[in-house]
Amino acid sequence: MLSNRYFILFIVFSAGVAAPLNQFKVPPMMMQLVEHFDMSLAVSGWLMSLFALVGMLFALPSGHIIGRIGMKASGIIALTALLGGSVLGGMSTSLLMLISSRIIEGIGLCLISVTGPAAISAWFPPEKRGAAMGVWATWVPIGTITMFIAAPALGVWHNAWIFTSVYTFAVLVAFILFFHMPESLKAGQKTNRRTCGSQYSNKSIWLLAFVFMIYNIVIVSVKTYAPIFLEQEHGLSLLKASMLTALIMLFSLVSAPLCGWLSDVLKSRKLILTSGLIIVCFVMLFLFGAGTAFFTFLIIMLGITGGIVPTITFSSVPEIMTEPHLTGKGMSVIALGQNAGMFCGPVAFSFLAGCYSWQTAGYIMVPLVLCALTASFMIKVR
Repeated sequence: MLSNRYFILFIVFSAGVAAPLNQFKVPPMMMQLVEHFDMSLAVSGWLMSLFALVGMLFALPSGHIIGRIGMKASGIIALTALLGGSVLGGMSTSLLMLISSRIIEGIGLCLISVTGPAAISAWFPPEKRGAAMGVWATWVPIGTITMFIAAPALGVWHNAWIFTSVYTFAVLVAFILFFHMPESLKAGQKTNRRTCGSQYSNKSIWLLAFVFMIYNIVIVSVKTYAPIFLEQEHGLSLLKASMLTALIMLFSLVSAPLCGWLSDVLKSRKLILTSGLIIVCFVMLFLFGAGTAFFTFLIIMLGITGGIVPTITFSSVPEIMTEPHLTGKGMSVIALGQNAGMFCGPVAFSFLAGCYSWQTAGYIMVPLVLCALTASFMIKVR
C-alpha cells in the first residue's frame, strides 16, 4: 500500500507538471510569437492572462465535474484538453487559432489544479498529507523552470509546442494506465454525491480561498514586475534581473516539502500558514525600497513562503471539507481564489506602480496581506 501510494503521487504530480509546461511555454517564445502573428504587446499579454480568466470561470464547475464523474475521468479530460490545446496551438496559422488553443489549455490547467490535490489527499492519511502536498506544491515551479531552461535549446516556437504535446501525451497514457482511486473511497463517492452542494456554504473554505487569493495577488505581481523594477531602479541587465526573480521559484522547491512535513510533525496547519503570511507582510513592507543585497534576501524569503502558503492551503482543504469525497469541491473553491488573484494582481499592481510609485504599490500590498492574516485565524483547521 505504501509503495502504491507514492507511485500514485508520482503519476499525479507528473500529470500536474504538464499544465505549467504548457502555460509557460509562451513567455520565453513571446518575441517570436509577436513577430510571427504580427500582434501588439498588449494583445500578447492575453496569451497568459487567458489562463487565469478561464480558471476563474471554470473553477467551481470543475468541482461539480469531479463530483459527477470522479477523479480519474476528470484527470483524463484535463490532460486531453492540455494536449488538444497544445496540438492546436502548434498548428496555428492565425492569432485566433492560437488564442483558442490557450483557452482550451486553460480549461485543462484549471481542471488538473483541482483534480491533482484532491486525488493526492484521497491516498494520504492526515498525518502524512502535509508532506505529500508539499511535493505537489512544487508542480508549478518545476514546470516553469523546466520550460524556461528548455526553451533556448528548442529554438523556434513550434518546437516548444511539440515538446509540450509529446510530454502531455506521455503522462496522459500513464494516467490512464496506472491511476486509480483507493477502493475504500469509490463507494463513498457514488453514495454521497447528493450531499455535495451544501458544502459550498462552508465558511472556512471560502476564508481559505480568500487568503490564497491575496497571496497570489502578491506573489504573481512580484514575479511579473520584479525584473522590470530591477532593470529600471537597480540598473541590472534583463538576465540578472530574471535570475534574481527566479530565486522565488527555486526556494519554493525546497520549502514546500519541508513545510508540509513540518506541519505534519507539529500537527498544525494554521501555525505554519500564519507564519508564512507574516513573512509576506515583512517582505512587502521593504521590498521595493531595498538595495540590491537586501532585495535578494527579501526575494529568498518570499520564495520560502512560496512553499509555505500553497502547501498548507492544499493540505487544509480535506480537513475543512471533513469528507474525502468532498475534497474536489473544496479544491474548486481554492482554484477560484487562486485564479482571481493571478488575474487581478498584475493589473492592480501595474496601475499602482504606474500612477504612484513602486514603493507605494508594495506598501498597499501590506494591508491586503494583513486582511488575509486576520482571515486565517478564523479558519477552522488545526
